[in-house]
Amino acid sequence: MKGEIAASTLQLNLDILLDNGQSFRWKREDKQHSWIGVFYHRAWRIWRIDNERVGFEVCHTFEKEVEDPKKLLEEYFQLDVDLEQLYKHWASKCPYFRQLMVEHGEVFKGVRILKQKPLEVFY
Repeated sequence: MKGEIAASTLQLNLDILLDNGQSFRWKREDKQHSWIGVFYHRAWRIWRIDNERVGFEVCHTFEKEVEDPKKLLEEYFQLDVDLEQLYKHWASKCPYFRQLMVEHGEVFKGVRILKQKPLEVFY
């Protein structure tokens, strides 16, 4: 199954997020500019379509598929959390974070915490 989710580059940076050590289940396919990985009992291929959308394909499922893949992907990336609003809030409360955002704000764009099942964290 193929589809897409709405996720701007400011909210989701695949290249940083999937290669930063949170999960070791992702491998970049250089020729196709996509990522192959496993989570929620499915093998996925994901890629950036443009600055506002991410494409996905469920390549294989290891159990009876009952949940909408789009919903699973949005949950995995926690796209219900608005990073820009969080950064603004944190910067208003913490002078050090505010200075980091001024000096190195580009580094933070699209970096978020993956919502992984506990067992996925260990293997």
